[in-house]
Amino acid sequence: PRAVAIKIARMFKRDEKGIDKFFARKVKKFKGDNATIIYALYSWILVKREKYDDAIKVLVEAKARTGNQVIAANWEAIANGNHKQFSNANLGDEWYSLYLEEPRIKTQKQRRAF
Repeated sequence: PRAVAIKIARMFKRDEKGIDKFFARKVKKFKGDNATIIYALYSWILVKREKYDDAIKVLVEAKARTGNQVIAANWEAIANGNHKQFSNANLGDEWYSLYLEEPRIKTQKQRRAF
């Protein structure tokens, strides 16, 4: 699933055509947790392209096939019109290794001991 996700990410970055067909053909091979990253990536691409209805359809299918909490949270956010709350950050390194987004690092203020 990781190789398929990398291929889809590269196709997106290069603005190549055929991502939809490639996704549909390759996602059939994976079930459960293996399919999570592929569904998350493709739905993220659809949200970036502002194809929210298509993203909802993909996420409904993903919820049925994977049962992942990140997928369910993203479906709920888009279904309620909260497109800004869509995030695959909870997938962790698996998501950030695609280099589509930078990890958000929270900085903490250090306390000084006197």
